[in-house]
Amino acid sequence: MSNIMRQLGRDPGVIIARRGLTLSKLWVIFALLFASMAILMASLANAFPSGVPGGRGIYAGPAVSLLSVGLAALAAFFLMTPVILLYVYDKKNGVLEYFLSLGMNQGDIYKRYLKAAVVLDLVLMAAVAASIPGCLSPCSLLG
Repeated sequence: MSNIMRQLGRDPGVIIARRGLTLSKLWVIFALLFASMAILMASLANAFPSGVPGGRGIYAGPAVSLLSVGLAALAAFFLMTPVILLYVYDKKNGVLEYFLSLGMNQGDIYKRYLKAAVVLDLVLMAAVAASIPGCLSPCSLLG
């Protein structure tokens, strides 16, 4: 098991993701803030499934749930931004030219950065989905 974790730590996508997260902490804080707001909105939507108290047939649950999807998408965008900024930073400092001199092409280099951004977003979305009550239950997936 430790050998697998050691190999995972050497993966270029994981290294780029770690470098991107350490480059700027503000974007990570924004991502966590928006992800927590998305979880809060989804939990509030589950609190009133039969309508708003005092409202006459007004069902706010589906509308608030859609708001949480948008907030989760913004959180994913904010978490992806440091990796994109790292790509620009590396391009400016000559790291990409070093990769090109090692025999990689531009597409391979960009795919590594894209892989790092997608891995970060998948981890965030899995955490958001796991923390929303009833989100991952089989009954909620069937309708």
